[in-house]
Amino acid sequence: AVFTGNGVFGVIRPVQIKTSDFGEGELNVFSPFLFRFWEYLAGQGTDRWNDSNVHCCFLSLTGPHFWRWCDWAGASNKPGSSIGAFHPNNPTGLLLDLEDGTLSIYQNGQRVA
Repeated sequence: AVFTGNGVFGVIRPVQIKTSDFGEGELNVFSPFLFRFWEYLAGQGTDRWNDSNVHCCFLSLTGPHFWRWCDWAGASNKPGSSIGAFHPNNPTGLLLDLEDGTLSIYQNGQRVA
């Protein structure tokens, strides 16, 4: 995917969320980075997940530019990492490689993270 402008963009492992598993309004503030959803999301795992511990990640194009990832089996969110030489008004690409379990960030055809 390619994005231009400000915002927060990310990817999450394929999961099936059943709204009937949650109370009324509970999913109104859903984020895979909120600890209260981790046990449920981790329970949605499939064989395709392999042994990677990266379950979701995002890129912030507002304020300080950084990316962050999450391990639902871990005790906390992983700290964010700054992206040097990042230009928020340039097209930004995210490449998710499900085989290798990696997410790469590109600008102007160059990998920046």
